Amino acid sequence: MSDCDSVDDIFTQHKIVSTAAQASALALKAGLDLNCGTTYAALGEAVREGLITEADIDRSLARLMLARFELGEFDPPASVRWTQIPYSANQSPAHDELARRAARESIVLLKNDGVLPFSRDKLKTIAVIGPTADEIMSLLGNYYGTPAAPVTVLEGIRKAAVHVADRLTLVDDQGPFGNPTSDSARTMVTTATVRALVVIFVPAALSQAAGEHAVILTRDRIAAS
Repeated sequence: MSDCDSVDDIFTQHKIVSTAAQASALALKAGLDLNCGTTYAALGEAVREGLITEADIDRSLARLMLARFELGEFDPPASVRWTQIPYSANQSPAHDELARRAARESIVLLKNDGVLPFSRDKLKTIAVIGPTADEIMSLLGNYYGTPAAPVTVLEGIRKAAVHVADRLTLVDDQGPFGNPTSDSARTMVTTATVRALVVIFVPAALSQAAGEHAVILTRDRIAAS
């Protein structure tokens, strides 16, 4: 299954091909059986143009219907195991722990000049700055559920530092929302650096600037900076 409108993006945004029929044929031959969107309405035209055959469509249709049968879509709900999952499974402690483990194991340290790990005994002041340091929406992306207890970067650091709270100062300055290279952002970073031994900068990471349309949404902004 495709991301919504991603087959449309093949010809309208990424310009790999020129038409909906060509984009649909390209996706179908690559193994995409289900399109979220309307672009596969052009599959008939793709057949007429000789880009694919009816046999190609039949092959995808057979795989798609098999998946639906295996998911139990045509069976009585009482006999489908997915319908037996209780609501309590949603954000259960076990699932929270799995999400926490996934987050820890997916972190990538790009560079370390010997600064890390920090010494808890020597660390006196931490500056946590940036437009999304204490902003919940940046944690969720653009496809998300509603977490019961989201933890921002600032909140997480506060909790982690509670054992040394008597001798550690957190400088919280979220600063301007937008371009981290702006004059106001530079002033924010300079001020925090003077006041703190360690500076943790959390830049903007908005759903509007992520995903397959990011280049369209941010091109003018990048050019202006």
